[in-house]
Amino acid sequence: MSADEKKLFCEILKGVKFSDGYASNIRHNIHVNEKKIFGLKSHECHIILQHLLPLAVRKILPEMVSARVIRISNFFKKLCSPVIRRSDMDSLEADIAETLSLLEAIFPPSFFDIMVDLMAKYDIHADGMYWVLNTAGKKWKELKANLKKHYFDDKLIEEQLKKKYGDRVNDSDWEYLITHWMSPGFGVRTEIAKANHAKLAIHHTSGTKNFARSRHELV
Repeated sequence: MSADEKKLFCEILKGVKFSDGYASNIRHNIHVNEKKIFGLKSHECHIILQHLLPLAVRKILPEMVSARVIRISNFFKKLCSPVIRRSDMDSLEADIAETLSLLEAIFPPSFFDIMVDLMAKYDIHADGMYWVLNTAGKKWKELKANLKKHYFDDKLIEEQLKKKYGDRVNDSDWEYLITHWMSPGFGVRTEIAKANHAKLAIHHTSGTKNFARSRHELV
């Protein structure tokens, strides 16, 4: 996309409004002038992928490209539905194979690297792709909460923090986490997430917790 198209893409996503506690933090992580999106939680990424991406790309990308991206969004929307039958899985498996073939004509090979690398290293059937990626995301989220509790101290300077970490994270990932936790917007997003959660009239009893809540419970 051109610079103007990227800006329009961000404006479309930022303009969507959600109820508090569902995906209300998305707009705070979309920076229109910089044409960047960062700091999203896994739940918010799924909201964009399954619901917002089709709306945005339809107005910006050529029909040949947007139609194929929308097919990917619909695939994940169906895959993540609360109820899914075995016959649906068979249909989705056939559909995603065709969709990926169409995408290969548009996107570079690096677009497909993550799942290809996982399938090359481990014996993963197509039915288990989403479960593997979702589980890996949950475990990384839990690890971040644990590392922050035991090794991060906001009273220390960045150079001191870089020397203080366990053997469960490598240098580059630890430096990224330090930069993220010390960024001005991190504390603001944390308090907003906690406040939104407190406003929920009906609290879910299953599924994942947001990072702010996990961190708060570990303190």
